[in-house]
Amino acid sequence: MKHCLRNAAAVILAGAVLCGAAGCSSGKGRPVNKYPDGSLVGEWTNYTYDTILGEDGSVSVEADASGLIYYMSDGVLMADGYEIPAANTRYNNGDLTVTGDITGEGDEVLLELRRIGETFSDRREIFDGVYEIAGGSLKQRLIDEYAGGMDEGVSLVIDRGNCELRMSGVGTYKQKGDELTISGDLLAQAGYTPERTNGLYFVLENDCAVLHFADGSVESFKKVG
Repeated sequence: MKHCLRNAAAVILAGAVLCGAAGCSSGKGRPVNKYPDGSLVGEWTNYTYDTILGEDGSVSVEADASGLIYYMSDGVLMADGYEIPAANTRYNNGDLTVTGDITGEGDEVLLELRRIGETFSDRREIFDGVYEIAGGSLKQRLIDEYAGGMDEGVSLVIDRGNCELRMSGVGTYKQKGDELTISGDLLAQAGYTPERTNGLYFVLENDCAVLHFADGSVESFKKVG
């Protein structure tokens, strides 16, 4: 699955289109909801990508990379369909180096990971953490296939064996009541232009946020956790 830059950006706010009671109505004459500041802070998912809205107004994205790599419960790394023995993942002061043969040409360094943060799972495993992808033969594939070639601000999150690529600082947002302002080059390239997002507002329904755009389209995200 290869994503160009535009596709990687598009999923930042691309959720399932809904047309229910929350409305396919325009913004004119709509009910106004006075949501408190910070109502959108947290992690939201469209079941393909997760969007993280920070308290500082930052927008980050996490893409599931398990189609290429993930850890089994016994420490075996599945890499592009190949089983890499647990002994091939070397753990040194929080950093990870993974070697193995997935080309038939002998062992090579598949990943060099430098720990830069922690996860907050209730059942953390030894490899769990947030890592800078410092090198390895799989680095470029991860960036090309799951970050649209964007290598700045990209890290790998390992959480209970699951591997996700995190793209930090891809845009910014501001929330005032039920009004939402978003900006960023990636967002604009994905079609979230000032014209389309003019008057953008959202409605909270239980654990979902439904976004209403100027062109009449409606997109939905579910709160994670």
